[in-house]
Amino acid sequence: KTSGSNAWDSQINNVNEYPPPCTIEFNKMADANDNGISYAMISWNRDPGTDASYASLDYAAYPYAANSYQVYHNGAAQNPVATFDPTLKFYISYSTDGYIRHWNGSKLLASYNYGLASTVYLDTSFYSTNGAPYSGFSNIRIIKAVWVGSGYAYV
Repeated sequence: KTSGSNAWDSQINNVNEYPPPCTIEFNKMADANDNGISYAMISWNRDPGTDASYASLDYAAYPYAANSYQVYHNGAAQNPVATFDPTLKFYISYSTDGYIRHWNGSKLLASYNYGLASTVYLDTSFYSTNGAPYSGFSNIRIIKAVWVGSGYAYV
């Protein structure tokens, strides 16, 4: 996000559909403090065209401050807040068992029952203006398999 004001009003989403198994793989830096410049979310979403706000994201990753990883579902914070290592990749996997799992390298951060056989899309929401390098994601890849902590599987 390079213009406008600090608000949850910008997004990038993907028009390609993905059935499970699928994984979003990405890197994210976060400032040492919760000062607003690291505010950005990424997720699998069933309705990416709804709006640009995080309020419509499904189980979104929110690594907003160094060692503070939160998950939001439709605008509501989910427990718990986890710690993470910013030198490792993040993974949001959607498995054929209906679960979305958030990983940081081999560490499972959170797991949620999302339901079976939904088609999902990559979706994001951005808050900070010109907060580089903290306000965005890098090395985003979509893999048609699920991350299981030590590698990819087709489950």
